Amino acid sequence: MRHLVEPLLTFRSMHKHYADMICRDLEFQPTPACQRKLADHKMIFKKNKDGFSLYYEASKAKTPILQAATGTVFTFTVQLKNPFFTNFTRLHKSTLDHLKRPKGILMFKNEDTDPALESTLADLRPSQFTHAFKTDDKTATLQIFDPSGLKIKEVQLVNENMVFNYSVDLRTEGLYEFRQISGGKTTMTDYYVSNDLYRQPVFGIIRIINGPPIPFNYSDPQTFRILFHAVEKSWKYYIVMKTKDKQDYEFNIEDKGFAQANNPEIKFIKRDIINKDIKVLENADQTVIYFHSGTMQNGQFKPQFISSSDIPRQQIQLKRKKAGEINGSNETILVPNLPNPAIDNLKSSMIIYI
Repeated sequence: MRHLVEPLLTFRSMHKHYADMICRDLEFQPTPACQRKLADHKMIFKKNKDGFSLYYEASKAKTPILQAATGTVFTFTVQLKNPFFTNFTRLHKSTLDHLKRPKGILMFKNEDTDPALESTLADLRPSQFTHAFKTDDKTATLQIFDPSGLKIKEVQLVNENMVFNYSVDLRTEGLYEFRQISGGKTTMTDYYVSNDLYRQPVFGIIRIINGPPIPFNYSDPQTFRILFHAVEKSWKYYIVMKTKDKQDYEFNIEDKGFAQANNPEIKFIKRDIINKDIKVLENADQTVIYFHSGTMQNGQFKPQFISSSDIPRQQIQLKRKKAGEINGSNETILVPNLPNPAIDNLKSSMIIYI
């Protein structure tokens, strides 16, 4: 017997690093718990080029055969296909530090009416683990809330050293919230508990709940999205040359290709070298000139940041003219296309030998 299927929702992953905004660097799959839930609700998961869609089995009237109850949660893993993803993605330092921790992940949740999912920090754990935390007081109250938001545990803890450890055994897969209350302060830690996922390289988990605030609309498919922003870095060029050339010529770097590519112009200013690793390149016969993207404003240097979405840049030119020349009529282009920083390492300095 053949059944009709209708779209319920679509999730899109977008990134401003790419001209078409399509992010193909992530892989999405239903969690083991979600796979069972999709089967129970007669739903189908289908991958798209930039995310995934959910479909439901429908009657001839296009109504669901089995409608998900309010509060039903569907979860999906996010895994990295591109190991350099965080190098060109703008993330807060605290987020990057968290992702470097063992089993530190991002949680993406539809907690308000905005179709753009909000991200929070969480830790991936097996069903049995020890929760550790520090306070400024010898006593603390620990509260544990299960994936449905129900408080399942509240304990009073005492430790003279103000360091607490509490072991738990949580058999239901999902997102748990631990609240630590001590000295009038409340702090929270989120754990996603799953024995299956704990053994996998998970970057994040998408958690979509069937309202509130947004219940599923079976007659009007919804679209959720995550929008990543491109990282921005200032550019640094170190031009290594003969000492005599620096005495006889004046050098500058000019962005000649910005208008043609419809990009903002990059300005470059000569700066004093403070990098000790670069200074070692200088000797009696060889010297270095340092250019940094930016401008001078009220006597202060202001760096200019270039988005990774603007790479590659063409016609960033290194020029020279005779020292003391007023105009640039005799200006010579030494390098017509200076190299761009590598996408996988935008922080790298570019050293040019002439």
